[in-house]
Amino acid sequence: MGSFYLPPLPMRIPVRIHQDKPRLEAMTWDWSRDFLHFGDEKTAERYLDATMEWSEYIAADWDFTTALLAAEWTCTLFLYDDLSRRSTLAQAFVVPAPPGRFVSAEGWLAQAIEDLWKRSAHEASPMAARRLELALREFFLGCLKELPYRRGVGALRWQGWDTYLCMRRETIGMPVFMALAQVERGMNVTEKAFHATRTAANLVNDHVTLTNDVFSVRKELCSGDCVNGVVAWALHKGTGLQEAVDEACALIDEKEQQFLAERDRLLSALPELEPYLDRLGHIISGNQHWNYLTPRYHGEGYIWNGLKSGYVELRPDRTVIRSRRTENR
Repeated sequence: MGSFYLPPLPMRIPVRIHQDKPRLEAMTWDWSRDFLHFGDEKTAERYLDATMEWSEYIAADWDFTTALLAAEWTCTLFLYDDLSRRSTLAQAFVVPAPPGRFVSAEGWLAQAIEDLWKRSAHEASPMAARRLELALREFFLGCLKELPYRRGVGALRWQGWDTYLCMRRETIGMPVFMALAQVERGMNVTEKAFHATRTAANLVNDHVTLTNDVFSVRKELCSGDCVNGVVAWALHKGTGLQEAVDEACALIDEKEQQFLAERDRLLSALPELEPYLDRLGHIISGNQHWNYLTPRYHGEGYIWNGLKSGYVELRPDRTVIRSRRTENR
């Protein structure tokens, strides 16, 4: 399937994991069994193992109630993302039906989303609830826009990284979790302050998009999914995978540095934003760390060997990362 060299990616924001990880996992499992349809227990176990941990990194310092909502939203939206890639399951698409209602021909999916929405809105201020609802609407409608590309009709029309990243801000789903980062009672991000963080939020979106695109190349090549900046860049430029990876990794580093500079600028003017900006930073570092270790991208049975850079071999069943190109298989 191909290979490339993964350069070292700086991680300037410390990685944390939620201190109540075991309880979060147990309660997320119970909720997922009640609301999400996996077909059988083995499929459920494989899926939840590959996805649930993402929220435990990005919501490391959230209170338990909100972190649990983040974990359940993660499992639901990741499953929805996977369903939306399959043409035979197009009926699973969710259509926002305000206020706070979501409709799908797959009734169980709509019920799961509405349960999460009601519980999230109950914990949130009216402003945070409205931001969450708008983020969900944007995500679901964005998935509909991406459908032709996800089904392999053709690669994205390449007009440069900026155009691609602007499009993906609507569909990557990070605004949902940024809104959840404000849900905790006592977190008061005013409308003025929220608008002031827009640049920082876009930088977080871009960092997550680029990082996920580098690490999910194997998964998307296997599924014929062209909504991946690295794959689209290589296809349209007619270059090898390595050049596209190098471009994306350079941008990942640039976006993190820009976020840190923007965070410092905001804190000098609006110090009350520190808790929220810290949470945005943990989305960057937590997502990046999760990308190294997740079987969601690297194949069932994959176990991270601790290498953060090296020669990445893309096999149909798994990713292999080696410190030297000449190592024996």
